[in-house]
Amino acid sequence: MLAYYNATGRLGTCTINVKPCDATEGRRVDGTCNNLEHPSQGTFTVVHPRILPPCYFNGSYPRKAVSGKDLTIPRKVRVKLLCEGTSVNTVLTQAVLDFAIFAFGDVGSQHDIRFYLTNKTDCCTTGRNDYMCAPNIIPKDDPVHRFTGIRCMNLTRPIDFQYLGCTNDTVPSPIEQATAVYDLSSIYNGGNKGDSILRSFQGGRLDLEVENGVAWPPNGTGFCPANPPGGKCFKNHSNSLQAIQLFITWFMRLHNYIADHLAKVNPCWDDDKLFFAARDINIAFYQQIHIYEFWSLLVGRKKLIQTGIASSSCGCRDFYDNSYPITTLEYTLLNRWFHIMQGGSSKMYDSDGTFLGDYPIVNGTMRTADLAEGRNIFRFTQGKFRQPTRGANQGVDPDMAQLGLPYTQRSFDIPTADLHKNRLFGLRPYVDYVEHCFGYKIKSWHDLNQVIDKDKIIIMQEVYEDVRDIDVLAGIWSERLDKGAHIPPTLSCLLLDSIFKTIKGDRHFYERCNRPYAFTPAQLHEVRKASLALLLCSVGDGVTEIQRHAFMNICPNKAVFYDYYNGTKVSDTMLAYYNATGRLGTCTINVRPCNATEGRRVDGTCNNLEHPSQGAFTVVHPRILPPLYFNGTYPRKAVSGKDLTLPRIVRVKLLCEGTSVNLVLTQAVLDFSIFAFGDVGSQHDIGFYLVNKTDCCTTGRNDYMCAPNIIPKDDPVHRFSGIRCMNLTRPLDFQYLGCTNDTVPSPIEQATAVYDLSLIYNSGNKGDTLVRSFEGGHMLMEVENGVSWPPNGTGFCPANPPGGKCFKNYSNSLQAIQLFSTWFIRLHNYIADHLAKVNPCWDDNQLFFAAREINIAFSQQIHIYEFWSLLVGKKKLIKMGIASNNCGCRDFYDNTYPQTTLEYTLLNRWFHIIQDGSSKMYDSDGTFLGDYPIVNGTLRTADLAQGKNIFRITQGKFRQPARKANHGVDPDIAERGLPYIQRAVDVPTSDLHKNRLFGMRPYVDYLHHCFGYKIKCWKDLHRVIEKDKIIIMQEVYEDVRDIDLLAGVWSERLEEGVHIPPTLACLLMDSVFKNMKGDRHWYERCNRPNAFTHAQLQEIRKASLALLLCSVGDGVTEIQRHAFMNICPENPLVSCSKIPKIDFSVWANCTST
Repeated sequence: MLAYYNATGRLGTCTINVKPCDATEGRRVDGTCNNLEHPSQGTFTVVHPRILPPCYFNGSYPRKAVSGKDLTIPRKVRVKLLCEGTSVNTVLTQAVLDFAIFAFGDVGSQHDIRFYLTNKTDCCTTGRNDYMCAPNIIPKDDPVHRFTGIRCMNLTRPIDFQYLGCTNDTVPSPIEQATAVYDLSSIYNGGNKGDSILRSFQGGRLDLEVENGVAWPPNGTGFCPANPPGGKCFKNHSNSLQAIQLFITWFMRLHNYIADHLAKVNPCWDDDKLFFAARDINIAFYQQIHIYEFWSLLVGRKKLIQTGIASSSCGCRDFYDNSYPITTLEYTLLNRWFHIMQGGSSKMYDSDGTFLGDYPIVNGTMRTADLAEGRNIFRFTQGKFRQPTRGANQGVDPDMAQLGLPYTQRSFDIPTADLHKNRLFGLRPYVDYVEHCFGYKIKSWHDLNQVIDKDKIIIMQEVYEDVRDIDVLAGIWSERLDKGAHIPPTLSCLLLDSIFKTIKGDRHFYERCNRPYAFTPAQLHEVRKASLALLLCSVGDGVTEIQRHAFMNICPNKAVFYDYYNGTKVSDTMLAYYNATGRLGTCTINVRPCNATEGRRVDGTCNNLEHPSQGAFTVVHPRILPPLYFNGTYPRKAVSGKDLTLPRIVRVKLLCEGTSVNLVLTQAVLDFSIFAFGDVGSQHDIGFYLVNKTDCCTTGRNDYMCAPNIIPKDDPVHRFSGIRCMNLTRPLDFQYLGCTNDTVPSPIEQATAVYDLSLIYNSGNKGDTLVRSFEGGHMLMEVENGVSWPPNGTGFCPANPPGGKCFKNYSNSLQAIQLFSTWFIRLHNYIADHLAKVNPCWDDNQLFFAAREINIAFSQQIHIYEFWSLLVGKKKLIKMGIASNNCGCRDFYDNTYPQTTLEYTLLNRWFHIIQDGSSKMYDSDGTFLGDYPIVNGTLRTADLAQGKNIFRITQGKFRQPARKANHGVDPDIAERGLPYIQRAVDVPTSDLHKNRLFGMRPYVDYLHHCFGYKIKCWKDLHRVIEKDKIIIMQEVYEDVRDIDLLAGVWSERLEEGVHIPPTLACLLMDSVFKNMKGDRHWYERCNRPNAFTHAQLQEIRKASLALLLCSVGDGVTEIQRHAFMNICPENPLVSCSKIPKIDFSVWANCTST
């Protein structure tokens, strides 16, 4: 045979020349003599053993289906099983994926890529019939390439010993061009060229070149077909993928770092001794990371100990069994599963974590030049431990699916190529491996439920006739992950099988006590300190800080603390102070690093990337005008220096108690205003004086936080009742919480600062985990008697009867919030269900966040284009920049942080005076059934759930008129604000008192701000307020400059066609505009993360209150199109079938539909 190989020119291909083994020598770079009885086993270019016997058709062709037909082409299978999109892994960093690629490259190779890029480039054209060609066929109806005309992607069979002419066996035996053990052969034996061309032969170091202060592997004529002319290309090392380029660079630097330190403690050692000792430590460092950090994270330390891969102690161990080292064929194929965890972008950051931009990861393939461009290696290095990887088994990134080799092939689908290789490798069906790993005998689709969710099984049935046809890689793509594990169970089983065989067959494995040059216990103890964090801190470019567990995302307890009050980073001194005084959770917010490409966070952080905490739950309200207090913290005095008239007296004079009817607006206007305010405001002050300060009218009257409403003896109502005081407290502020030494009160807001449905997604700042079902993208709901409700539990319902319904995780404050919360939670699930129909491959996370995004946009569309457009006029909104004059996207984000002004939080209380005292109940045909006192529903959700109340009250919201604007107040609102809790509460009097406690400037100052009017005398007021009301005002205010802002707004003349007072419109719209333009995720933005397409935005434009109630309202089958406006001939009731519905097919990006 030697003569034959020599004669045929195959001697160097089919044989290896092994110099005699020496049992006492260290590890050889070429892998020979690892096993003394089989010296060539484990070397560069070896046969892969298989875990299970191969399965081919006709001995060497991909197997057929059980029926005898061809299996569905790989591209179709991939498209069905892996939808294209983005996802985020909440635990793992990009470093996981990169290290997986590097570690695989240590025992595997990408020689087949080079083969079809250089040797077989014509498999889609003239070479289609070549045996070595195996192109991926693209069907005409392919969801992407039906538009491009691409019908084929070049691919070849794996190179095997049959192709090389080294065997007459007919069953293909793919080769591996790497040593079979984890020995950093990609560094020390790149291309099987040995280490002599890599060494500097000085100080035990590897040869590195320094450019602009950066150490690189030597530049030269490596394989970089995608490089621009003159770009950096490693001469003696792989340039294949960015992950390999980086880790090769880091481990070469680490070798020299180790050699330098060894030389310091061993100045007598020569170059050889330093080199081989450094190499041994470097390999051990890498193996320690591989087993005890990387795999321990992915599958769990306990499982590694159980399988014998990891040790339960820190000492040495010896499990070498004289078997030769092997890497299974299943390992080389299934490592490609990690491709679907690869995000399309390699994110770049500076050293303080500032996001700098995205780099398409596929662009770096065989293009090392980009890594060396400018400061890229510094920025990419930061990204490896700051950027999350993709979620496991959550589809595939579009670039990985379509642009795998952008500079060398027009289109390349990496996971499709992986699936094709699965078949070319002759791997047995998935069910055989499941039985091998777990003993499950999968004979039917039903049996598959043990490992794969039902929705994915249904999709599989579209591309596989029989459960026994499923490819092993396709099955693993679809598997359910075990709790606490980060990779699918069958993948874990097969990879760990190979790893165990590799390390137990490695005579030089670093933990062995009896190997040549074994570490002492003390040395092994030092090697145990190895970690990715230590690697990057030692040799990473510009790394000065890093999380200890760099394969895991920087999590909240490693995030940055920001001061709630001023929005700046908290110093170590203040952090210690807050911690010592128990105020850390009150005065600071722990913000995990922002990612410019992530979607909206539920807690409001990172909406503004420069001010991450601004806009979060619990914030300072900016003011439109500076505050005005007496003595810094007390309500202002009159111009004369006297106390202002009591709020109750002012309210009684300016707002008569009685009934009125608004001829245009329905009760839904008032209810939606309350709900929208609750999205950026809160009622925490109500809870405060109901729970914390209940004695402000008695023993606590002198408490600084008490601010009760005093009732005069001649009060028109309470002169008969004897009530002389109504309990009330000051607003909670940062001064009360102890978060600032500033003396001017800064009221807090316990809500996010933007319209993001935080009432349902982040109620009480508890996050979304409590409200999700984690199935089908749904939020948790309970169904009782056919009605879907938010979960019942121990919420805050002090007015409830015993056992009455009380929302567990949501506000129970007002009936309006109870209703709209219920409707929008239902709408979320309605949206999620429709998205699941058009994207059956989407998992729970994808469905949930997409549904949330649409739900928020739906509410925002109603808020701006229906609610405010009705109240102040569409033209005015367009003029202010709040509404758009076209249907397309728009971008007015200006990098200001999101804010809700203090004036907004006060003046939204104006809507209390258009609140009717009764919530009228109707049946579905409009028959009036009775009145329900609206104040009775406050903190008493039980009544809403009683009998058919929710059906009847829902009908009332669009059938019942609101009260007329600026025409007094309903008696119940004025006297019975909290009927089950306090004997008497005057809601608008409390509102006026808060006006003063907030330090609002006089009304005339806001007139000047809004309209430029200089009001110096009562006569000047005629331009905005009727004379009769001015006369009444003069009874309670000495000077026109004394008028409270809210009192002035109560009294204003309405402009024609506008339904709210002009100053109210000015100040509310000021805040709404600031809020919108400071919201980086505003739904109309073209450039936000996860922005809607034009078609999707057009569907969002259909959002209306009518559509909301037709979709999820109880018993609503007909409604007027403009449900904020009363039913009339111009706005008649119509069937819900006439209300335009959202077409969710425009969100389809999963071709399983």
